[in-house]
Amino acid sequence: IAAEGDIDNGTDPTKLSRNFQLRFEALDLQDGFSNQTLYLRFTQPLGAAQKSSLEFKLPIINSDVLGETGFGAGDLILKFSHLAALTPKYGILLTLEAAFNTANQADHGFGSDVLRPGITYARFLPGGNLFAPTLQHGFSVGDTDPGRSDVNITVIDLYYVPKLEDPRNYMTIDPAVLYDWEREKFSPSLAVTFGRVLSTDMSGTSRMLLPLP
Repeated sequence: IAAEGDIDNGTDPTKLSRNFQLRFEALDLQDGFSNQTLYLRFTQPLGAAQKSSLEFKLPIINSDVLGETGFGAGDLILKFSHLAALTPKYGILLTLEAAFNTANQADHGFGSDVLRPGITYARFLPGGNLFAPTLQHGFSVGDTDPGRSDVNITVIDLYYVPKLEDPRNYMTIDPAVLYDWEREKFSPSLAVTFGRVLSTDMSGTSRMLLPLP
């Protein structure tokens, strides 16, 4: 639970605040491929207690996995979050994401509508540090595009936020492991985000995603 006067920089998953975010990511993928994504995201808390929220997210993607194709829309994502418990020591967040098959080409989306229920246990550590592991499972619902595999993926995300000296600066360290049940394959990754709150309504961030061998 944040102390009075703390800056909400968006790194605490138990704070369901209203915000609109533009974020650009440039990733170097395996085998020499690349991916650039502009994320448009809006989050709206629900109810007077603000223990639930609804989030809309649309990625605009440029990927060269299937050749040079230019930017195009990815899968539209609708996410419902509910803060099931919050104490001075921990918080429990339940989420349900629905990814709709709106991508305009194969490497921009899942190829099917996907549901992704998840649970996050946020532990407030001494010194203001935060450790918030998440377990999420995604699976296809309805028909899958021809030539595409059904989605059946489990992700374990070990999200950590160290407390920095300047409260306007923030950093997140986000190792994760993904298991694809359809392909019987593990895929580890590591994402590191650096950011600075520019005002109460604006922040700047940069993000690196490092695929592990």
